[in-house]
Amino acid sequence: MEIRTVLLSLICIGFLLIAGCTSTTPAAVPATPEPATTPDMTYAVPATSEPVTTAAAELTKATPAAAETTVTLPVVVTSKTTSPVKIFSPLQSYSPEKTSNPGLDMSVITGLDTSTAKYDWSASQGYFVTWNPPHETANIVGSKITTNGGKVYWTFSDAPADLAVPVTITVVVSEASGKELGRSTATLAWKDAKTVTVKEIV
Repeated sequence: MEIRTVLLSLICIGFLLIAGCTSTTPAAVPATPEPATTPDMTYAVPATSEPVTTAAAELTKATPAAAETTVTLPVVVTSKTTSPVKIFSPLQSYSPEKTSNPGLDMSVITGLDTSTAKYDWSASQGYFVTWNPPHETANIVGSKITTNGGKVYWTFSDAPADLAVPVTITVVVSEASGKELGRSTATLAWKDAKTVTVKEIV
């Protein structure tokens, strides 16, 4: 009985030894699975002729803004030039029937040297006359007269149909070479058909 038990024990030990030598490599322990992640979706950007917004923004930040430039334009001021020549008349009104003068006498006031200048007078209505006091004769010249200075006389025979139209008398003073030194204009208003008044002289 004991021998059988011993033999069975030896046989079991032998099988165990044989099983240990011929056993296969144990299977590897499966690794713990990692949590699933969202795949990195990278899309190809098609090439276009339009600038990329991001690149344009970066370029804008990299490029300094243009400095503001203030342009100052010259201010041109025009003013009326005062002529050194001005007509003078001692009378404020004139009527051929109410005075013994041959006409409305006028002369030129100026601070210029006019020793060699000429005076060209013109009238829109009426006419100029020359008067020689010693002989008290008046000679009709016309609506234009040129003198070397002194007084001129203007008069009229008939008033115009429209008394609202003023008389303008202008004098231009020039050098002998023809260069203009200055000019002046007298405006006469009709008080009635036989009288004019000096309205303005510029």
